[in-house]
Amino acid sequence: MAKKDQNPTLKLFYTLLEREDNAAMQLEDAEKDLMNRLLEASYPNSGDDVVEEFSRWLPIGRRNIDIARQRLASISLERGFVRQALVLEASDPSDSGAES
Repeated sequence: MAKKDQNPTLKLFYTLLEREDNAAMQLEDAEKDLMNRLLEASYPNSGDDVVEEFSRWLPIGRRNIDIARQRLASISLERGFVRQALVLEASDPSDSGAES
């Protein structure tokens, strides 16, 4: 059990899982922010100032979503590579578990 606790690949995998979760939450927050602002601007009683503010903010909101999507995709890809490394480590016949 101590060997598993010291496995740097496994540690990295768990770190990436956490980062992936955080990135997914950031994307969700950015998308919710866009939807909330869109709803506010499209409300029939919203004034021109609210609509104009939304139109000025929209490029920022889109950029935030794009950045969050790219970050999530990058972390997911990295996690996939690390997962594959774990699979290869587990199937390595030279690692018979003789070390303690």
